[in-house]
Amino acid sequence: MNEELVVQTILTFEKYLSRSETDAEALGTAQSRGWIDSEGRPTEEGVRLFAALASQSDTRSAFRNLVWA
Repeated sequence: MNEELVVQTILTFEKYLSRSETDAEALGTAQSRGWIDSEGRPTEEGVRLFAALASQSDTRSAFRNLVWA
């Protein structure tokens, strides 16, 4: 699994949730949610979030359009 893709997907999703305007803002919030660790890598919870979002790639969903577009 490409760690950079996982992190970028989490940040994109977090920007949507928190209406963050920058990756730095989204990173802080994603870290507080436990999705990304202090070194900028996805946690186990973050990988599970990524997998859940990826599993929706073939469904009609706002998140699919947001993350995979």
